[in-house]
This record gives sequence, structure tokens and C-alpha cells, in this order.
Amino acid sequence: MREIKSNSVGDNLNELLLDPHPIDEDIGILGDDGKLLGVVITPQAYAFFLQKVEEEEDRLDAQTVEDFHRSGEKD
Repeated sequence: MREIKSNSVGDNLNELLLDPHPIDEDIGILGDDGKLLGVVITPQAYAFFLQKVEEEEDRLDAQTVEDFHRSGEKD
């Protein structure tokens, strides 16, 4: 993860980040053309995201092992 200090971002973003009750909403950062450039998520949402990514990686690893055993290549 890349990091930046909160005092290095603009006032609008900093105000949203420091909101004591963020209502668990993501913060979308849009370019001048209206296209989504990035998203700031809450720490809880980030932890959930990392957990789901790890679960999917574990599932894929287990599937790879199962496929290998089924293929007969280990013999």
C-alpha cells in the first residue's frame, strides 16, 4: 500500500477523512473528466477486503493442488 500523510492532501479530502462518523461510505476521487481515479475506504472495509482476497487466494491454491493430484503428474 502506498501511503500519504493526511496533512498532504487537500482540505476537502482531509475533511472527509477526519469525519468522526463517516457512515462507512467510500470516498471516490474523480479526475477533471469525471472518471474515477481512486477510492479511499474505511479501515474496516480495507480489513474485510484483505480477508476476502486471502480467502480467494487460499481457495485457488487448494484448487491448484487438487488439480495437480488429479492430473497424475505427481507420479
